[in-house]
Amino acid sequence: MRVLFSAFITFLPASAFADFPAEKAKERCVAEWADDFAMQAYCLDKQKAGYADFQAMLSTIPDALSVSADRCQAQWQEDHAMQAYCLEKQLNAFEGLGQTVSDLPDDIGAGILANCARKWENDFAMQKYCSEQQVSGWRQVNN
Repeated sequence: MRVLFSAFITFLPASAFADFPAEKAKERCVAEWADDFAMQAYCLDKQKAGYADFQAMLSTIPDALSVSADRCQAQWQEDHAMQAYCLEKQLNAFEGLGQTVSDLPDDIGAGILANCARKWENDFAMQKYCSEQQVSGWRQVNN
């Protein structure tokens, strides 16, 4: 999915980057790569792409992921590439949750999903991991 969003930024109008905090991103990249101008440029490109990816995902994610998006922004305050990676990970997990239990009896699968959702509210990557672990355990006990 990351490739899809990164390719998407090529087609975004300049106005899509109007809110991009270019000076803060530049300061961050210069601080991280003080003596390496090529890496500063690469870092700035990654930050700009991450910002565009994150904004593009924000416009398409279901409401259930809004808390996850806020958490990604808070966790990676000045790192737009990591914000995008974090949200992409949450989105992929959210979309794959049902598949994790798809071959289990309905009541068992629903119970696993409900328990993991209670334990990891609004963290879909952890819900998916939790579900995978529970499915593995159920299979070991029942096969």
